[in-house]
Amino acid sequence: MKKGVIVLLSFLHCFTSVSANYEQDLIDYFVNSPSLEEIKQIEDPVEQYCELVYFDAYMRREFSDFENLVCKETFVKKFEGELLYKKTMLTHRGIY
Repeated sequence: MKKGVIVLLSFLHCFTSVSANYEQDLIDYFVNSPSLEEIKQIEDPVEQYCELVYFDAYMRREFSDFENLVCKETFVKKFEGELLYKKTMLTHRGIY
C-alpha cells in the first residue's frame, strides 16, 4: 500500500512539474514576442508571416479563415500564453 501511494505521489509530482514548465514556456512565448523590427529578421517565411498577421489581426480583432488555417498553431500558443500570463499576474496580486 505504501509503495502504491509513493508511486502515485511521484507520478503526480512529475505531471505537475511538466505542466508548470509547459505553462511557463507558453507565457515566455507570449511575453517575448518579437517586435516589428525583429519580425523582419525572421528567416522562416511562414513564421514571419504568422507574426506579422498576429500583429495586424490582433489590432483589428479579426482573423481571416486563411490566416487561421496557416497560423493556427502560432495563434493558439499566443492566446494560451496571454491568458496564462494574465492569470499568473492576477494570482500574484491576490486578485484571482
